[in-house]
Amino acid sequence: MTPEAVRFCGVIPSVKTPFSSEGTVLYEVLEENLGKYFKTAAAGCLLLGSNGEAPHLNLFEKLEIVRRASAIIPADRYSLVGVDSSTLVEASDFLDEIEGFRIDAVLISVPSYYKEQMNEEALCRYCIEVASRSAFPVLLYNIPQFTGIEIPPQLVGKLATHHNIVGMKDYQARVDIGNRHVQLAQISRCVTHNDGIPELKYAMDLLGFEGGQSRLALLPIGPDQRVDSERVFGPFLSPGYAWSGQGIELST
Repeated sequence: MTPEAVRFCGVIPSVKTPFSSEGTVLYEVLEENLGKYFKTAAAGCLLLGSNGEAPHLNLFEKLEIVRRASAIIPADRYSLVGVDSSTLVEASDFLDEIEGFRIDAVLISVPSYYKEQMNEEALCRYCIEVASRSAFPVLLYNIPQFTGIEIPPQLVGKLATHHNIVGMKDYQARVDIGNRHVQLAQISRCVTHNDGIPELKYAMDLLGFEGGQSRLALLPIGPDQRVDSERVFGPFLSPGYAWSGQGIELST
C-alpha cells in the first residue's frame, strides 16, 4: 500500500502473543486466534504492539509471528506491524527483514531507554530517518505510559509533512463515544488500565480465544482480578448478544 492510498477505517485489534507456562511462543495458538479474529468484522490486525508484548520478544520470534500472520491475514484486511527499537540501526534491520511480507503500514514507537536525552530534535530525526528507510507507510505510535515520552503536537505537525508518515496511533486520545458504548469503555479500562495484559489475556479466554500466559516479569492475575473481568464481560455472554465462541456481535 502506497502512502497516497492509505485510508484506515474500522476496528483493528492488537494481536496478543500467547506464551506457554515455560515462556515459549505458542505459534499455533496465535494462528488459531487470528482465524477467529477474521470471522468477525475486524478490519485488520496489529502485530507486535504493546498488547502483543513486543518488548518481551526476540528478533526471531518477531519475524516468525509476522511470517505466520502474513500467510493468514486476508487480502481485504489491514496488516499492521509494530516497530519497537532502541536505535535507528535496529529499526532499519528489522524493516529490512520484514520487507518481503504483505504489510499495509508499520507503527513506530519512540526510543525511550535514554529518555532524558530524547528531546524534540532527537525524536524528530529518529522518526524521519526511520520513515525514509521504510518500504511501508509509517504511523507514529504515541504511548507515553510505556515509553515515558509523549510526542508533542508541534512535532507531530512537523513529522506530518514527511511523505511516508501517514498518521498516528495516539493512546492518549480522548473520544466522546456516547452512552451506547459505555460498556465498551468499561471493557477498555478493565483490560488495559487495571492489571494490563495478563487481565486482557484472561478476558480472551472468557470470549472463546486462547490468551495464553504472559512472559515474566508480568505476573498472572489473581482471583479478585478474575472476578472483576467476569463481571465486566458477563453482559456479553447474555442473550442480548450473539455469541458463538468466535466473537461478539450486538444483536439488539
